[in-house]
Amino acid sequence: MKKRKLFVGIILWLLGVFGPGFFPNLWVDMIVDIRTAIVSGDSGHLILTAFIWAFLGTVQCLFVINGLLIVVKTLLPNILKVTWVFLFIHMVFYILSLIIINQYTPYDGEVVSSLVAGFFTFYMLYYLIHTRFSFWRNLITSGQLLFGFFFLNTMPAVAGYGFGLTDIPASMKVAAEYLDSVSVLDFIGLVFFITLFLSSVMTTRVFITYDRNIAMAKTNYENEMTLDSMRRKAVQTRAYEEIHAITHDLKTPLVTIRGLNSLISLSQDEKKVLEYTERIDDAVTKMSEMITGFLYESNKQVIEAGQIIDHVRMQIPVEDESIHITFHLQDQLPSVYVNKVRVSRALINILENAFTAPTNATIKVVRVEVKADDDWLYIRIEDNGVGISEEIMERIWESGYSTKNTTGFGLAFVKQVMENNKGTIRIDSSVGSGTKVSLVLPVYKEGMEEEEIHES
Repeated sequence: MKKRKLFVGIILWLLGVFGPGFFPNLWVDMIVDIRTAIVSGDSGHLILTAFIWAFLGTVQCLFVINGLLIVVKTLLPNILKVTWVFLFIHMVFYILSLIIINQYTPYDGEVVSSLVAGFFTFYMLYYLIHTRFSFWRNLITSGQLLFGFFFLNTMPAVAGYGFGLTDIPASMKVAAEYLDSVSVLDFIGLVFFITLFLSSVMTTRVFITYDRNIAMAKTNYENEMTLDSMRRKAVQTRAYEEIHAITHDLKTPLVTIRGLNSLISLSQDEKKVLEYTERIDDAVTKMSEMITGFLYESNKQVIEAGQIIDHVRMQIPVEDESIHITFHLQDQLPSVYVNKVRVSRALINILENAFTAPTNATIKVVRVEVKADDDWLYIRIEDNGVGISEEIMERIWESGYSTKNTTGFGLAFVKQVMENNKGTIRIDSSVGSGTKVSLVLPVYKEGMEEEEIHES
């Protein structure tokens, strides 16, 4: 691939330098057209000749510049990232190319216009190829710019600045004076130059903006794929965490079963054995309920709110002396119709967040208050941490968002559990005032099971 690009670049450069020598009739025809314009007094021939001459000069420089661009980029790909280095190297080779054209070919090139046009072209192409190298795009943008500059050579008004000094453009200017068409030639040349110059600049900006948008879209797509992959991994991690949690919860009935089984093997009292087997049966039933509740979100049961809180208290033994947790439960709490395992796990997640929240106090205080009225069960968990900023509050419900290097699925999981059990969750917090989490669940009423079945 590299050798092929190098070969293409060299061929383009050779065509630009020596190509005009293979078409001598083109230059002869232009001289004839200039003479025809003088003899006939028709300035239209002169304008047509100016157009053809500017076009041929543009083609020649296009081949030289784009050939050099490919060759230099292929041979020196790592040293062209700095603007002045890029311009210096290309201009050196471009000047050498102009010297070869003037010294070793029968047709002289316009030095001033070629140098100025080459500098602006390379400067423009520097920004264009550093977004994405494309031969055809380079050809379109540089062609417009070069065509505009070569029309300056046909303008008598800029002859004093070194433009249009070779035979053909000089002859056109003499003919324009003879035909009294100097102002026409100047006007056409200026219009073409300004139009093509601005067009090349706008075209370059369009290409660069397009490339940047494509690159940004590609980056966003890759980031989205990465984020999606992270989310999938986070979901798997969350599933593992839930499995770990349920495994921990299952240890209690398993320990009970194992202990009672040992007592049965040692006991000779039939009443005791019967009592132990009943307790084993209860433990197995609890395990079955826990596994079913974990696997199936829709698996709900009528349970006293106090039993849920007791279950939660058993799962969060606080051994850290710097954490002080208190429970304040209303007497005679009502029953609720919920998935006990998942609701318990949601409350445990909230409490774990409260335990790990940073605080400026010596003792972390966590207060759990549970009360109810005829329709709703209210659970409030409050801590004396440093609170949550507004910026973080706006994102706490996002799945995968976390400020603690965790999976970020805790609060999203809690919210999902509450919604699945027809409850709500609200978090009130500000920096320096701690955090209060309010959870609300509907109190159980006769017929809730049938309503749920009907809705599903």
